[in-house]
Amino acid sequence: MTGPDAIALSVLMLCVLTAAAFALVARSVHDDTEQRLLQQRTNEAGALLTNAIGNIQTPLAAAAELAEVTDGDPPSFRAALNRSIEREQFAAAVLIDVDTAEVLATVGDASQLAISPDEYREVVEQSVSNESLTVIDLVARGRRIGYAYNVMTAEDPELDFVVYAESQLAEQATGAGRSDGPFGDLDYALYLGDDVADASLLLATVDDLPIDDDEAVTTVPFGDASITLVSTTTETLGSRLSATLPWLSIAGGIAFGIVGAITARMLVVRRRNAERLATTIGGLYDEQQRHAETLRLSLLPRTVPVPEGTEVELRYWPADSSNEIGGDFYDLFPLDERRWGLVMGDVCGKGVEAAALTALTRHTIRAAARHLRDPAEVLRWAHDAIAAHTSSTYCTVCFAVITMHDDGSVVLQVALGGHPPLLLASGGVVEPVGRPGTILGMVPPRIHVVSRTLAVGDTLVLYTDGVTDAPGQAAMTADEFTTVIGEHADDPPAALAEAIHVALRAKQGGASVDDTALMIVRITADVARTTSDDRELVVVDG
Repeated sequence: MTGPDAIALSVLMLCVLTAAAFALVARSVHDDTEQRLLQQRTNEAGALLTNAIGNIQTPLAAAAELAEVTDGDPPSFRAALNRSIEREQFAAAVLIDVDTAEVLATVGDASQLAISPDEYREVVEQSVSNESLTVIDLVARGRRIGYAYNVMTAEDPELDFVVYAESQLAEQATGAGRSDGPFGDLDYALYLGDDVADASLLLATVDDLPIDDDEAVTTVPFGDASITLVSTTTETLGSRLSATLPWLSIAGGIAFGIVGAITARMLVVRRRNAERLATTIGGLYDEQQRHAETLRLSLLPRTVPVPEGTEVELRYWPADSSNEIGGDFYDLFPLDERRWGLVMGDVCGKGVEAAALTALTRHTIRAAARHLRDPAEVLRWAHDAIAAHTSSTYCTVCFAVITMHDDGSVVLQVALGGHPPLLLASGGVVEPVGRPGTILGMVPPRIHVVSRTLAVGDTLVLYTDGVTDAPGQAAMTADEFTTVIGEHADDPPAALAEAIHVALRAKQGGASVDDTALMIVRITADVARTTSDDRELVVVDG
């Protein structure tokens, strides 16, 4: 038929078929977009979960390292984990002797642990069989998870202690409800291990399990085990228009067939906006993570005691482009009434692992320095702790001791573990103090101790390689650095630090390209009665 009715029928059929085809395409695009956005959100949640897992391992690692260096000292062990117990991160923790499987120290109520003392031998055997955090499945025994940690490595297989702790899970595993946080639009279930089974369920926001409809799955490492995250959502993650467009296409039929091309273009634009929005949300999430990492820079002491007769200035300048925690650190602490320890160090790497190694190195040096008088031996202790913690990274440290004798003289001892020597500014002359030593954590260290007598007006400058070894052309040369120090050596330490910062920013074009730490100590009182002409230089091989 070629009459009006036939043409009208043909147009009607064509519009209906076009609308139906468009509805199918729109639905497919929407489902694909929703699934990719759901998987992206799930991966982001998995990244946050990985960060939380690191917070579990860090205190156990610190306690295990401390136990090894203090020979299982119970007060030190309790001090290392008291805060974690108080915050209910762990229900209880024990320090187990590897040889006897006996408990040497406890934190919290050990009688409430899900395992019995008869099982401590099995915990020890399971822990020493691997070099990472050992996760023990106690979900069926009081809704608990056990953690065993040791510091044994392939290079140092001798092990004396194992730290064991338990965390209490929620009594009701299901129906927890969605959170109010950045992932409040997801329903999820967490399982210990790779299997999605009721016996390994840790927590779920819903009662109806397993989650099967429109799910996304990611698995993150958890010590020697893993955690599987299964998520879904009943909300639209992308454009709401993309969800309703197939139904509008069918309902509109012939009418919407005329504007189908315009609507299709709108769908694509909306889809791209949804993906751009997802990327923006991901960027905001990364920024939130950077803020969290910055807060963890409390690893650096916010305030330090100042030795009598000195002025001290401490500075830390993080890299402007860094997304993670850097490894630069400093410390200043009293050893006794006459001796003070100065520490400047740089851990290789960034992120959670660098933060853990920074804390381990700082606290090991603090602990060792209170027991040992030889600065070289203190760095050897730090080397042993780093090597036991990991064989894949290292640390450089400058450790100095200032001793104020009863006769008014002040003696400086310097030991270098792969770190640049400190600079001594006196009478307009700037010179390095310290002999090069090997880095800590990689090979058996070769450390030397250099001693100098200090005088009133002497200024010590300790720094990390962000000053002289920054990427590209952003580093100051040794001559440029010493020139700035020499020109401002008689200024207060704060003014000298600011002059160094101004010179460094000028070299870097106004942007900090590498993490940099700086410590300036100036002898100001008559505790140092020796003049610069009376100094002696002594080098002790270690």
